[in-house]
Amino acid sequence: MSALKTIRITNELYPFQKEALDQVIRNVNSDRFSVLTGPAGSGKTTVMKAFLELVKGSKIQGKKRKIYLTATTHQAKVQLIEKAEQSASTIHSLLNLKLSYDFR
Repeated sequence: MSALKTIRITNELYPFQKEALDQVIRNVNSDRFSVLTGPAGSGKTTVMKAFLELVKGSKIQGKKRKIYLTATTHQAKVQLIEKAEQSASTIHSLLNLKLSYDFR
């Protein structure tokens, strides 16, 4: 990944988004997974899109990684797909969970 590409992407982020992006990269590099949380409009999708741009076509620390984009709701999944231009799923569909409630 080129230094110019990194500078361009990170210059488009607010400081708190840069901090979140750095943490995601640290987690991936140490074989941990990341969960981005926050209220609507806080920049979760923006951070994820920046991360995907940085790693597109590259290996992270020499390893090929599988990245799953998930969201808690269908509407959030749709927004993630539109903005990140990547496939995504809801958490429960990724885990193949069948949610049902018994209100007896």
